[in-house]
Amino acid sequence: MGECRSKEASVTCNRRKKRCSDGLPCEYCTRIGKLLDCEYRTKVPSKTVRVTERYFINLKR
Repeated sequence: MGECRSKEASVTCNRRKKRCSDGLPCEYCTRIGKLLDCEYRTKVPSKTVRVTERYFINLKR
């Protein structure tokens, strides 16, 4: 059928809106000669916690 798509594109592929092969370096970065610049962003989970106003008031007591 079709090619399997990678979950996350490299920074260069994402910026230029190209299909990423998910390698290190990916095929696109290899083709344009940016072997050392091929990098992937890592997702950092959010540290923000939502609390209700009632919970916050109970903490003050």
